[in-house]
Amino acid sequence: MASHFRLATPEDDDTLRWLLASISMEGSIALCTRQEPSYFIAEQAGNRSSQTMLYRGTENGQIVGLARRSIRDAYVDGNVRSVGYLSLLRGLPAARKGTGLARGFSYLHQLHADGQVPYYLTHILDENAVAQRVLTSGRAGLPVFEPVGQVATYLVALRRKRRPRGLDMSIASVGHGLLPAATECLRAWGTSHQFAPVYEDKDLAGETGLLPSFSCENLYVYADGKTALATLGVWDQRAFKQMVVAGYSPAIRLLRPIVNAFAQVKYPAVGGEVRMLYAAMLSVRDVNAEPFCALLARVCEDWSGRGYDYLAIGVGKGSLLEPSVARTAQRCFTSTAYVVHWPEERVVLPQRTLPLHLEIATL
Repeated sequence: MASHFRLATPEDDDTLRWLLASISMEGSIALCTRQEPSYFIAEQAGNRSSQTMLYRGTENGQIVGLARRSIRDAYVDGNVRSVGYLSLLRGLPAARKGTGLARGFSYLHQLHADGQVPYYLTHILDENAVAQRVLTSGRAGLPVFEPVGQVATYLVALRRKRRPRGLDMSIASVGHGLLPAATECLRAWGTSHQFAPVYEDKDLAGETGLLPSFSCENLYVYADGKTALATLGVWDQRAFKQMVVAGYSPAIRLLRPIVNAFAQVKYPAVGGEVRMLYAAMLSVRDVNAEPFCALLARVCEDWSGRGYDYLAIGVGKGSLLEPSVARTAQRCFTSTAYVVHWPEERVVLPQRTLPLHLEIATL
């Protein structure tokens, strides 16, 4: 069994990028993620370490599937913990036959024996009902996929330049000496949310590889003196990750010419890129969401009309921040987050009392 699986090395970079470009995520808008010019730059984003598993087909030995196992730091039950994250579960049609999926999770279980993390997080788009049904089926050879909440990804249109709302002197970037205050606000938010990412000053300042291509000048802070009341970062990842349209559902294909004639943001042609910015480092210090609303308005004003299509903002369903984001957004996609574990290991699972927060920019 193990001979069909191995870990990727830098020599596999061309193969990995070809696979990602060849496999789309199903939905009303089928998308494929490209990681140009190097797969391994994108692999760093949000992760302390990563391994990419490759699946070699039995007929001709061609690489037909991949999945990524990452280790990252997150807040769990209010404390910093190492957790696993599973992503990029992708396969060509040849990889979806027979027992390849079960054998792949068996290989993952072998890697998991290093004891670095007790379990893994992952998320599946709710539109991808087939993947949800298969992975949560409990069939022999698969671990348990236990749902822990939903994530809503909102898309805020950025194509048209927005009218200035007036200067708010409370809003600045961390480049104005607010880096420690921003980090503290993120820490306070993280300890009160399940699975929120852990950021240190050195990460936000670009002194580590955790946030490739991110500039702390694009981390907006709503400050009251030296205290940060809210944070919102803008992360342009197009230098190492691109989102490309692979196809449309019949309904969208039919409506696309009409929508494109009137909509602010148009549906790209198949093969075209969706020019995406990601919201990251979201936080508020207390239950007042107004400082975050002000940051979001400033971000939309600053980044609209600069050649981007959308700002993608991910929040947990029912989050304090969701109403503000929903009012601004044009589209929304939901996904379900799961904790993946093997029941025979009897690990202590996270509590269900804290609200969920996952950073979609690193999912």
